Amino acid sequence: MRFVPVKDEEQQSMQCLHRTHQGFIEERTASYNRHRGLVSEFGLVAPQSTGQLRKLARERRENLSGWVNQCVNELLSHIDSIELKIVEYDRILAKIAVRDSRSKNIMKLRGSLLLQQVR
Repeated sequence: MRFVPVKDEEQQSMQCLHRTHQGFIEERTASYNRHRGLVSEFGLVAPQSTGQLRKLARERRENLSGWVNQCVNELLSHIDSIELKIVEYDRILAKIAVRDSRSKNIMKLRGSLLLQQVR
């Protein structure tokens, strides 16, 4: 039987950061999909691009009824706050990666996203 080594506090903290970051990304995706589904019920079919979805919502906002307009505005505001959190976690993780020897080795790999973010 193989036993898994116990994680130290730093490893658990890093795992917490990564899971929270990933959770925000999943929540943002779900919110955009919810937004796309709601406006499609009113004939506004948007492409997959989040930028195009936002543009369509801004352009056609007046054509939506009061409650729908409120829902769209709330969802976009919620997405904005999630995106700010994602940017903050990206910044924290990039700062930690610069100091971590294992992350430095990964960043040396060609095409590493971390390398692109840190530069």
